[in-house]
Amino acid sequence: MTVLGCFFCLAWVLTLLTALIIAPISIPYVAMYVWEWDESANFETDPLSHFIVTYFLVFLVMDIICCVMHYRDQMGFFDGWFHHSCYLGFFGWCLMKGFTIGILTTMPLEFPTVIIATGRVFPKLRQDLMFGFLFFLTRVVYHSFLLWRWYWMESPPTRMWPYPAFILCLHLYWFSLWSSGQIKRFRGETGSRIEKKSA
Repeated sequence: MTVLGCFFCLAWVLTLLTALIIAPISIPYVAMYVWEWDESANFETDPLSHFIVTYFLVFLVMDIICCVMHYRDQMGFFDGWFHHSCYLGFFGWCLMKGFTIGILTTMPLEFPTVIIATGRVFPKLRQDLMFGFLFFLTRVVYHSFLLWRWYWMESPPTRMWPYPAFILCLHLYWFSLWSSGQIKRFRGETGSRIEKKSA
């Protein structure tokens, strides 16, 4: 493996470890503050949520630095630079305001990252359909539910729903690209099987 490949693989290892930490930790917060719904708590903080959001911001910064130094051509504009910058800006602002509990309720969106990062680090464990299922479940369905919760807040100190609304559009766009790719792959595999049988 080349030096570039080592750094690129290391970046995915860090991504995998980060997702494995923050996604499971977020589940109790979703149960307590989204499912049961506690509007005021979304604008509060506690030691764990403060630590996790800080850790995630540090991870994003390190990922950008590694990318600039070692594999700049591997990071796309929307799924890399733009995506990371949006999260840094919004999460950083919420950290300063003390809204980290609300931010932790968004962390289930990292469950699909566990699947895609596992496939990158261990290619034999790649699971495209599982990734698509979790992406749809968390970044489309749950994201929409959370957006609905945030939009209908009765007396929030600030309106946070425009940011997740914007990111939801980005996730819908990515999911449409993934779905199109899977359909093309399925058609290609089906065509190959038909050609082999008719040969």
